[in-house]
Amino acid sequence: QQQQQQASPYAQPYQQLQQPYQQQTQPPYQQTQPPYQQQQPEQLQQHHYIQQPYQQHPYPQQQQHQGLPPYPAVPLPLPFNAPPEKVHSGYDVLVYILQAKGLPGMDWWNGLADPYVIITALPPGEQGIQYTTKTVYKDLNPTFDEFFEIGNLPAGTSVLVEVWDKDLVTEDDMIGRASWAFAPRELLPCSSAGGLAGDASWGRLAVPLQLQHPRHKKSMGTVELEVCYRPSLRAGKPAMMGPVRFKQTLSPTAGLFTGHFWGREDTMCFSTYKLYLMHIDSTFKDVSMPWNRKYDKAVQIFKSPVALGLVRTQHRTLYATNVGMSRCGVLGASRDFYELFKNGVRAGQRRYFTYCLLRDSLRCSETGAAFFNDMLSKHAMHAGGEEEVLYAGEFCIVPDTTAAAGYRLVIDNNSGTYAPAADKLPLMRQLFTANFPDMVVEVLANDDPRLKQYQQACPSRAPA
Repeated sequence: QQQQQQASPYAQPYQQLQQPYQQQTQPPYQQTQPPYQQQQPEQLQQHHYIQQPYQQHPYPQQQQHQGLPPYPAVPLPLPFNAPPEKVHSGYDVLVYILQAKGLPGMDWWNGLADPYVIITALPPGEQGIQYTTKTVYKDLNPTFDEFFEIGNLPAGTSVLVEVWDKDLVTEDDMIGRASWAFAPRELLPCSSAGGLAGDASWGRLAVPLQLQHPRHKKSMGTVELEVCYRPSLRAGKPAMMGPVRFKQTLSPTAGLFTGHFWGREDTMCFSTYKLYLMHIDSTFKDVSMPWNRKYDKAVQIFKSPVALGLVRTQHRTLYATNVGMSRCGVLGASRDFYELFKNGVRAGQRRYFTYCLLRDSLRCSETGAAFFNDMLSKHAMHAGGEEEVLYAGEFCIVPDTTAAAGYRLVIDNNSGTYAPAADKLPLMRQLFTANFPDMVVEVLANDDPRLKQYQQACPSRAPA
């Protein structure tokens, strides 16, 4: 990993290329459209500026690239690290979000802003692919230092970049937006591909963009991106390839009334986690698990509007970013995953975690935490009261000297609320190894005797 980091251009100070992209003009803005973060993915296609492609601009004449390091060594999840096919579809594109400069003050009481960036790639004829950065608070020149990768992105794809101001009480305000067209230049030969298999050619671009306000067209500062690309290793549709992001939220109710704050070991027992895993749709496809009509607690919830409303309120409260305390980050390998959960240990005891998998993320919390035991159903709470989920159960982390990271993930289907089918359990292993290729995953059905042994090793575990 250290060698990969040294080979990456992102381990070095950013040097802006001298001939950047040509920025596109902005289409008229309609205030009737809700902001992106409040829309479902299918709603992205309803925007007037998505229905009409942006005018494409060619790149300026290519300059000589001297001394640029090779394409960054970002580990690709399975099956993308398999031998590449001869025919590629588009490009694998890594977008590095550097910084913004000269943003206007949006908060009247301090003259500052709380900016974050939303980038939406709009492949022709395909659904939009969106990435949102973390929020940098009280900063008019924020450094984001984040990246994401899209596979099979066609040349000519329009990309919309928006900078928003986070508000705690009212709706978020758009600071400004810009757009550009992905039209790759001639690829550069590279004798060392930075550890990536397949095509040893790559390209690199600087993309500084001038932000404009959607209504009065005033200049609202700049945002700087850097883009690396190469021919796709495998044919396929455009899709987000990584990285895996997470958000850990300290329950506002538990935090305020019990005095728990970040940095204390017992904080994790009052936390909810949301992991934005890749390849969820391609792994589970049309698989879904409806709520269990034979489980009394599930019937009490889903047959009662009052109980279901309570569960949904619990979900909004426990996952609320604005009210509670939260932190976010990126998981690059299985070691990062284990460290997020403190290797599955708290207060000297091994812990279990309750999880629900939905189309957008895997959501979980510690199973044995007393604060969560009072809920009607932890699985229903994590699912936000959804009547169907992709999968649900529990997991724990156990030491394994044969594993690369020194630990093994043990995951089951132990959920009375959704009673997921045991024959679909291997899909959970496939999903985790697709996101963390070095992870060792053991799957056990809830009636497996070995599962009881793991549960007995966790004294704090409460009944599911």
